[in-house]
Amino acid sequence: MSGKHPTIHFDKDDGGGVLSVYFYDGPYGPAQEAKKGDGVLFLAPNGEILGAIFDFVSTAVWRT
Repeated sequence: MSGKHPTIHFDKDDGGGVLSVYFYDGPYGPAQEAKKGDGVLFLAPNGEILGAIFDFVSTAVWRT
């Protein structure tokens, strides 16, 4: 992943929204749910991060 520029999507609504970060084009396969249920992570078999989706990010912390 080093040196890769991620594709970032922020689908915001009133007060926040879903934030997605992808380092590679999909498909990704099964997702791993976050421990607190706040999103999912997609990993390659070697453990490299392929992408992540955060269920809710406040617009107060996201600067567009």
